[in-house]
Amino acid sequence: MSNILIDLIKNHSGRNSGINSTNGLTFFWDIDLTLADTMAINTTPAQQALFRELYVRMGGKMVAMTGRSSDSVEKTLSGEYPGSFEHHSAIRTEQNGSIIALAPEIDTFQVARSVTIIIDNEIKKAGITLRIAQSPDEVRSAEGKFPLVYPEVKRYAVALVHSLGHGHVNSNREIFKKAATETIASLGLSESHTIAIGNDAIEIVPKGIDCKSLAYTVLSQDRIERLTTKGLNKGQGLHDFMSFSDFKGTVPFVIGDSGTDGKAMNKAHKYYGGGGVWVLNGKVVPDEFARAVSGRTVENFMRTWDEIDSAVKLLREKQRVYPVCQNR
Repeated sequence: MSNILIDLIKNHSGRNSGINSTNGLTFFWDIDLTLADTMAINTTPAQQALFRELYVRMGGKMVAMTGRSSDSVEKTLSGEYPGSFEHHSAIRTEQNGSIIALAPEIDTFQVARSVTIIIDNEIKKAGITLRIAQSPDEVRSAEGKFPLVYPEVKRYAVALVHSLGHGHVNSNREIFKKAATETIASLGLSESHTIAIGNDAIEIVPKGIDCKSLAYTVLSQDRIERLTTKGLNKGQGLHDFMSFSDFKGTVPFVIGDSGTDGKAMNKAHKYYGGGGVWVLNGKVVPDEFARAVSGRTVENFMRTWDEIDSAVKLLREKQRVYPVCQNR
């Protein structure tokens, strides 16, 4: 199989929306199970340098789009890149820019305590082998061989990160959904929060905000953009970024591994002529977003770095280095 990123770059070369124009492609990158293992921040210096070089050679047309917090992304990629964090609860619109909150902060520690108590009670009641992990390393080391769950506390959301594996529907997963649903109800968050389901986690996330008061938001010094967000998810995140001046007119492609990324792929395909690539152990998910994938896939997140390496080498050969987006 030829390199997917190279194919995208070549297919969009020589056109008004191509990589060698003032517009070009924009890559939207998921992190977990796409560029790194679940909750892992141990990318190598070589990988970080590759990502940084691709960012520069793409003229800054790369966005991190993830359920992770901005702090976690900064540690993983060793840099402050443009991004949509915690399912679009917060954004950074330019390299080294400030973080803009799109969702109200809640007591996520209280939320985590609630879901932990409910899951623990369900474990005792059902007499099952599911265990609550004390660290994210425990979940990663399980490698899907035995059931673990770890409540990851973020600024705007709480993720129940588990070791059940992709597409594995069972009573344990239902326990996580029950705990999340009951916590939302018991803490009075039904109007403001909902559940997002990914391959490796079930999350309690903000629903959305009334953005009328944020119609014009100062995103950095001497820079004003119109913010039109109406919901908090990766699909709306892509839509918002495509309205910003640095990305407007580009063709977006999403690289991700789960249904939350599929929402962004669908937006990219439907509104901007782009699409996406699934990172799902060599399998393309047979759902409504498969049309945006065009039958292409990456075997795993380690393969993703091989693809980035090949794309960087291609761009080096073409000597097409564009200035990174600066404040306007």
